[in-house]
Amino acid sequence: MEQRPEQHDVVIVGAGLSGIAAAVQLRTDHPERSFVVLDQRADLGGTWDLFRYPGIRSDSDMYTLGYAFKPWTSEKAIASGDAILGYLHETVAEHDLASHLRLGRRVRSADWSEGTRSWTLEAEGPDGPESFTCSFLYLASGYYDHDGGHRPELPGVERYGGLLVHPQEWPLDLDCSGKRVAVIGSGATAITLVPALAEVAEKVTMVQRSPTYVAIDSDVDDEAQRLRHEVGDRAAFEMVRLRNLQNQQERYQAARAYPEEFKKPLFDAIEEIVGRDVREQHFTPSYQPWDQRLCLVPNGDLFHAIAKGQAEVVTGHIETFTASGIRMESGEEVEADVVVTATGLELVNFGKIDVRFRGPVGRPRGQVHLQGRGLQRRAQPDQRLRPPELVVDAAPGDGQPVLECAPEPDGRDRRHGGGAGADGRGGGDDGAPALDGGRHLGLPVAPPRLLPRAG
Repeated sequence: MEQRPEQHDVVIVGAGLSGIAAAVQLRTDHPERSFVVLDQRADLGGTWDLFRYPGIRSDSDMYTLGYAFKPWTSEKAIASGDAILGYLHETVAEHDLASHLRLGRRVRSADWSEGTRSWTLEAEGPDGPESFTCSFLYLASGYYDHDGGHRPELPGVERYGGLLVHPQEWPLDLDCSGKRVAVIGSGATAITLVPALAEVAEKVTMVQRSPTYVAIDSDVDDEAQRLRHEVGDRAAFEMVRLRNLQNQQERYQAARAYPEEFKKPLFDAIEEIVGRDVREQHFTPSYQPWDQRLCLVPNGDLFHAIAKGQAEVVTGHIETFTASGIRMESGEEVEADVVVTATGLELVNFGKIDVRFRGPVGRPRGQVHLQGRGLQRRAQPDQRLRPPELVVDAAPGDGQPVLECAPEPDGRDRRHGGGAGADGRGGGDDGAPALDGGRHLGLPVAPPRLLPRAG
């Protein structure tokens, strides 16, 4: 007997920062609406449940990344992955969201039917296929593939006799104590991993093709701590959040207008720890600040590891892997028992969900709301009929999403949503610190209207 779809007003796909924020706001502003939150993982948290590599921490200060409805009160503004997971679990408990979570559900398709003015979602659940229907679909599934990270072609890698690891698939039982470790990459993940691994490994080598701009700053915001005592948690959170957003914009504008003046304090702070030679050779990019992302090094931990001799940097192109490590084009050999490929993420559209819009042939209609830095909004509504409602919450991106509407040769009207891309360049390549202006992963500033139940 075929099982009937589970019916709700709203379905949220993704139980990370964005999805949980959407659930809280929906429950607060529209308590009469029924909703569920679907996620393919066995636990909530999204990025912060997936990434478990050593040192994993936030990619923005938590006064910018955290929720307006739940002020961040921990001492560290640049928070560990475990601290963020704890914050999310607290949010779910405080707002009684556990009964709305449907974990272990991988959504394969989402079909809009104009006849019923509703979405039908097909998912793989723990016990087999499951279906859900709703009139409003909120995709908070992010912009990268959770099934695997980006793996560029590495010459000679088949000859390597050690362990090759991608940070997105970090083995929980991997112990690097006493081992020689090479980390390929110069982005935020590499900058996070190197000092964390240096605490236990015999030696860590960061292998980078070219340098990245980095900024040293404290992971504790002393002014925020003072304000919390003076005006309370909520007022302090709002004040610091506004201050940070304003400072980030001012710093960016200063970097673009006066690049040489902007570089000087960055370089001075690095040289104070490791000296001019290391800075000039390995931390002097060929481009201008903010042509690519600027990475944060909390407390200068990367440079302290270098100064202590626990870590080193090799800059140049890889010629080939060898049985015992990596050979650079310069001829330099990097011996390694473990090689970590901190080479970024694979971008995907709509969380790999097949999104289809079904309606009369040749009638281009639909509405897609997109939020996130660099995303453009396009809509092709037909005012005579109610359009489907779909919100895609994607974090940083620089592509232009397009809703393509064209009939298939068989006469059926399948309208696929084009995706939002990201440039994939520069410092931050995933969930590790980057001074990118910060982003609050919640609902839109002006949330789209909720449609009534079909019928």
